[in-house]
Amino acid sequence: MEVVALARRLRDARSVLEELVRRYGDVVRVRFGPATFFLLAHPDDVERVLETEADRFERVAGERRVSARVVGRALFSTEGPRHAWERSMLEPVMYGPAAELSADAVVELTARWRESLRPGEPLDVWAAMETFCTELIVRLLTGLDPAGEGGAIVDALRSTVDAMDRLPAPPTRLPEWIPPVQRRFRTERARLDELLRDVIAERRRERGDDLLSRLIDVHDGAGRALDDRELRDALVTLYRGHTATSTALALTWWRLGGEPAVERRLLEEVDALDRRPLGYADLDRLDHTRRVFQESLRLYPPAWVLARTAVAEHRAGPHTIRPGSRVLVSEWVTHRDPRFWDDPLAFRPERFTEEATAGRPRYAYFPQGGGDKLCMGRELVVPMEAPLVLATVAQRVRLRPIPGRDPDLAPRATLKPTNGVWLVPELR
Repeated sequence: MEVVALARRLRDARSVLEELVRRYGDVVRVRFGPATFFLLAHPDDVERVLETEADRFERVAGERRVSARVVGRALFSTEGPRHAWERSMLEPVMYGPAAELSADAVVELTARWRESLRPGEPLDVWAAMETFCTELIVRLLTGLDPAGEGGAIVDALRSTVDAMDRLPAPPTRLPEWIPPVQRRFRTERARLDELLRDVIAERRRERGDDLLSRLIDVHDGAGRALDDRELRDALVTLYRGHTATSTALALTWWRLGGEPAVERRLLEEVDALDRRPLGYADLDRLDHTRRVFQESLRLYPPAWVLARTAVAEHRAGPHTIRPGSRVLVSEWVTHRDPRFWDDPLAFRPERFTEEATAGRPRYAYFPQGGGDKLCMGRELVVPMEAPLVLATVAQRVRLRPIPGRDPDLAPRATLKPTNGVWLVPELR
């Protein structure tokens, strides 16, 4: 198969995957040197890989190794019984009281950011959201104000991840013997570990209204709780899982600025709640606002492709996938399939009404993964955080796109706006 020639011509990996599916159908087998890859595009096949037959697949070993550099032994770096146990410890909090517990802090920090905006002055909203989302998750996890005591953890998280990103990626193991590169990462990680160790000890002495306090109190069926190292790894894992929210919010505002009818309806929905601070109880009246975010995730899923390694034989279409083969499922491809999405490039939040979703295959839409790898923030970001952030900003500010400065999305491990997402704040 002319995959190399196709890649050279199209250059963008997203376009390559779309073209492969267009030419060869829902199951595409690709030989690349000694390796065999399978691209699966139909929602039924996606569901089998991610959920119903997920025990036949694992996260790619290299990805787990990279994740372990910063998250330790936690969800992104484990498989099997260990992974299942960790999920069982986090789910009672993250799929339970997390959203209601966190709503007021989301509104408070969003209002603070909104008031810092300078009307008429162009702003890279993606860069601003990278900082905001880090500050927000530190507040939600630890209860510490990022403008005060929590600021050191914000700085340490960002510095550690920046240092990690400078390490060579798999399949190389060069970081093991490049002292200057490794030294900086280890220094930053040690500083982060010290700060988290202190806040964990403080919360063990005195609980607060934060997610860490709730995680400390979780026990499994045998009465075992998370120890300090496991709590540290859980906090960093939840932070890493939250980082893509910055891209999703920035692209939502950018696309919303080019959809006047959609934006007008969102503003009307927000205005019906007056200009008072919003809260958890208002979410039932922000249906359109939530759907705007869901539609943005459909068109611009930050995690645009998921890779798995087969650990058992798996049948897909006419092919038998052997152990060791790499399997790809792509949100970017499946979310834009015209069989499941009428006029797929159009921005239509009404796709996510209850009536519209009823007849659609479940895995025609999977921006947060699925099965036992489903995003741990699944009940936090889409149902609560994003609608409250979008609505709180919209109470007083619109973010207008700048002609000729559309974001250039690079399909790396996640979608990254290489030139930022530049918008202009405008007071309403």
